[in-house]
Amino acid sequence: MEAFTCARAETIDGAVGKGDGGRYLAGGTDLLTLMKRDIDTPERLVDLKRLPELDDRISDTGDSVEIGALATLAELERHPLIRASYPALAEAAAIAATPQLRNMATIGGNLLQRPRCWYFRSEQVTCWLRGGDTCYAREGENQHHALFQPSPCVAAHPSDPATALLALDAEVTVRGS
Repeated sequence: MEAFTCARAETIDGAVGKGDGGRYLAGGTDLLTLMKRDIDTPERLVDLKRLPELDDRISDTGDSVEIGALATLAELERHPLIRASYPALAEAAAIAATPQLRNMATIGGNLLQRPRCWYFRSEQVTCWLRGGDTCYAREGENQHHALFQPSPCVAAHPSDPATALLALDAEVTVRGS
C-alpha cells in the first residue's frame, strides 16, 4: 500500500476542498481493498464519518423517505419503514456483500464504489477505466458486464441498492464534482 495522509474536514464544503488528490472515506469497505492492491493510490484520505452535516438517519417525510449518506446497508436492510414501504431497497441491501461488510458499508459509499471488473481490479492490467486505452472485457471474460458497443468501458455498476433506488425513482443530492 502506498503512503497517504489523513484529513478530517469540519464541514461538507471543507471536505470537498480537501478532496483534490484524495479520496473520501466513511466505511471504507471498497476503497481500502483497492488501496491494499495498489489499484487506487490516493495521496490523502478525507474522513467523512464525523461530519455533522452527514448522518445515518432514515426519516419518513410523509410521501417519501430521506436516507443519510452514512446509513449502513445493514440499517437499510433492517429498518421497519424501508422494509414496509420500500421492500426492493431492503432486499437489495440484504444481498449486498456479507453481513460484516453490510454493518460497515454506507449507502453513500455503496453508490460510489468502483466496478468489480476483474480487469479493472487486476494489478497487471491497465484497462480503459484505469487510464489505458482498451476495455479488455469487451472481447475477453465478460459474463458479468454490460456489452454496449458505444461505451468505452463495459463494466456494470456493482451496487445492488443503486438498482432498487433507480427503480424507485430516487433522487441523490451530491456536493462537489
